[in-house]
Amino acid sequence: MGKVKSGMHFFDTCLIFPPLFSFNIIEKRKRELFLRFLKEKVYICKRIADIKKIYRYEERKEFFRN
Repeated sequence: MGKVKSGMHFFDTCLIFPPLFSFNIIEKRKRELFLRFLKEKVYICKRIADIKKIYRYEERKEFFRN
């Protein structure tokens, strides 16, 4: 490798670490998006359950009216 200047060590680490940092940022963003997706999915499932309850209630109301 030969002589290494004091500034070269910093330069070498800059070349090595940014891909790791960017990989971590990408993974963090993917995780955030996945968690947001799960929250939306839970919300939609709860909303569907609410709609089903309302629908069943309306059916029962119709049944007892007749």
